[in-house]
Amino acid sequence: MKNLPLVILWSVCAIAGAQTPRDLPKITCDNGSEGLACASLKQLVEARDSGILFALMGSPDESGRHVAYACFSSEVDSFSVIEYTAPNANSFEAPFTPQDAGLKRRLFSGPLPGIDKLSAAIIDRWFAGHSKSMLYAIGGINLLAYQNGFLTGMNTAFGEWARPANSPLDALPNSVGYAAFTGNVFWINHIASSHVLLPLTDTMMTEAFANAAELYVHYQFTNKAHNLADDTIQVQRSTGRFIETIKVSGHEYDDQGACKMFRY
Repeated sequence: MKNLPLVILWSVCAIAGAQTPRDLPKITCDNGSEGLACASLKQLVEARDSGILFALMGSPDESGRHVAYACFSSEVDSFSVIEYTAPNANSFEAPFTPQDAGLKRRLFSGPLPGIDKLSAAIIDRWFAGHSKSMLYAIGGINLLAYQNGFLTGMNTAFGEWARPANSPLDALPNSVGYAAFTGNVFWINHIASSHVLLPLTDTMMTEAFANAAELYVHYQFTNKAHNLADDTIQVQRSTGRFIETIKVSGHEYDDQGACKMFRY
């Protein structure tokens, strides 16, 4: 996995250190496919590692519901945590318009390298895709990678949540109601019908999508052999099962197993 910048790691730990006491996640591991990876997660939680607790529990100051999936490799001591804080009902707003200049700058500039290549027509297409029957909220999804008990990488996908204006927020037990998340990079590369495809070589250039049925995260990293690797993780939310596909140097490696879900 790619190396995690120290400034990001310090920020995660510093924020996590400000948490008020709450019940720690309860980790139970079987001796089957979860293997060493689950044992590493359990050890980190029992040691009150600030980074993993922040990933699994979020911040007590957050107004939305924090959701995390810890997905364990079936073969090696490696697991990934996909986590986000779902917006609360008051965070959703009516559709944005092209006149929302501040929002446009926030969504299509800043930490996303290559965004400046997007034409005004593509950005206008994004605004036109909003429906008056939907409500929206800006947010993000993070993926943290652990190997042998160490945090080795973190990727972030920025985007927005959308839900029908007339639906209850918590209609489904394992989701955020009928809300779905579409990451900006995912939208540009898969929905915008644009000739511009954004590269995934930066930690902020991560594709992500989430709805009531599944989670999808796609990113790239440089492995220990200094080769560019392409990693895709898909989680079936109803069962917690996941499939991970890594492509590197013309070879493809598949792994699958189970995720544990945490909600705070």
